[in-house]
Amino acid sequence: MVVGGYCIASKIILASFSTVEKNQVLQELGRIEAALNSRVAAMQTFAGDYASWDATYDYVEHQSPAYILDTYESGSFYKLKLNVISVINNAGEVVYGKRYNWMEKVNQPLPEKFIETLKENNMLNFENPEDHKSGIVAFPDDLLLIVSNPILTSNLEGPIRGSLIMGRRVNSRLLKDLSESVDLDVSLAGSIDPSNLANIFKDSYISDDGLKVVDPIDNNNVDGYIALRDAIGTPVLVLKIELPRIGYNEGLNVLYLLIIALTIVGFITIFLTVFFLDYFIFYRLARLSH
Repeated sequence: MVVGGYCIASKIILASFSTVEKNQVLQELGRIEAALNSRVAAMQTFAGDYASWDATYDYVEHQSPAYILDTYESGSFYKLKLNVISVINNAGEVVYGKRYNWMEKVNQPLPEKFIETLKENNMLNFENPEDHKSGIVAFPDDLLLIVSNPILTSNLEGPIRGSLIMGRRVNSRLLKDLSESVDLDVSLAGSIDPSNLANIFKDSYISDDGLKVVDPIDNNNVDGYIALRDAIGTPVLVLKIELPRIGYNEGLNVLYLLIIALTIVGFITIFLTVFFLDYFIFYRLARLSH
């Protein structure tokens, strides 16, 4: 009876604490996703200001060097830690383009197959002047967080003259930024196929959308994974966090206390049973025999 009670209680307690742990990991993964989205929103706002500007609108047609010097060679370009900026006309031609390597502090050519990859990710087509695009774009030689805005006048009027592209590299610099924002160690799980989480983690919890995983690795730590989609919805990379299993271990401590309590109750039950049998049955039988 005691053993049966322990088995039932242990399943209930561990299941309860495991649910709490799962929800905690999912919450932290959600915070990472929100932190990334906030950076995309900041980039989108910043890019939108430059895209909806008469100076940019005129530059597409006239390519004034003064516009580039005053706009993209000044400190304002660097405050969002951007790596790529490009002005593209409606013919799909790069009117201006720049990629900056923050690690080496040097300018580099734009990513390989730049226009082709942007088109494949639907970054250059706008349905109306209010439309804009954003998402992770995988170029052959780079992985970038991209925002794209239609180039309009300062009055937000068209016709649209092209696209203003701004991008931030998905690298250790961005991961450090996210880690500091959520106060967690966020890393890139480069060895994990983002499109195959269901098979890789078939014994772990996977969210309904198939993008988040909770994977206990031992009694002390639990890993959380989140797959991020690219601009057209294909999972393209996986971020990872590792958390201590505080809730789970609290559940184990409760079980240990339960074992002690049930053991004490068991000994008391045995003692009372023996006492009852000895005093009320064996003792009276002995008296009757005399």
